[in-house]
Amino acid sequence: MDKFFIQTINGLAYGMIYALIASGVTLMWGIMDFINMAHGELYMLGAYAAWLCTLHVFNYFWVALLVGVAAITLMGAGIRYAVLPVLGKNPLYSLLATYGLGLALQQTILAIFGPFSKDLKTPVEYKLFFFGFEYSAYRILIIVISLVVIGGSWLFMKKSKYGIWIRAVAQDKEMASCMGLPIPFIYTLIFCLGAAMAALGGIVAAPLFGVHPTMGTEVILTAFIIVMIGGLGNFLGSIVAAILIGEAIAMGSLWLAPTQAYVLALMILLLVLLIRPEGLAKGLR
Repeated sequence: MDKFFIQTINGLAYGMIYALIASGVTLMWGIMDFINMAHGELYMLGAYAAWLCTLHVFNYFWVALLVGVAAITLMGAGIRYAVLPVLGKNPLYSLLATYGLGLALQQTILAIFGPFSKDLKTPVEYKLFFFGFEYSAYRILIIVISLVVIGGSWLFMKKSKYGIWIRAVAQDKEMASCMGLPIPFIYTLIFCLGAAMAALGGIVAAPLFGVHPTMGTEVILTAFIIVMIGGLGNFLGSIVAAILIGEAIAMGSLWLAPTQAYVLALMILLLVLLIRPEGLAKGLR
């Protein structure tokens, strides 16, 4: 019973990390028809930024988190202009362009820092006690931070002027443009939001999984699976799907090897597509 309880909390922590990554993917893919295969590299760069800042600049993880998110957010804006020639065209073009960009970023990090994993000390080493056994306080903190950020993002999308603009573009880009909404600025905002959330996911995951050049490649496929399960363009749907996948992987690892547990994510995707092809929830469009 203890193992099931611990794995349930582990699955929730993994799901929250996946939710941070997938929420950026669903904004770009579901609203802009832009498939960003470099999104995983933003997750990876966020982790490297935190590692560099913590060990060599500030020596304090929480300051490194803020600096890392800010830096990768600016990089997201830069990527938006780097892919400008393929923006708004066939999604296959964006897939190929960002796949190449992701490879370039990955190989750059590999050349600078080498192939070996870097360790980042857990910033909170306290243990919490649940029903007679202890559990890492940092993993609980990941859940709390992720819920706050995701909740804030949802409120931003629902209540703020810019969030209303984003939803208007998702509904009908041509009509939104005719009404005078600044489409280029909105696209830049979406890129920045997606980059910030991917960076945050990479930073909070770094003490758990280490920092290495291919860590983005390992999560991007799962992020796309989550977006398809949740419903293309549906923000809350992707969060629910991320928690579902996180729990499936955590529980599956009780009986399967960790790499084999990821097969469960594909099985869930297959079942959802067979029963409800539009995903668990309909998208913004």
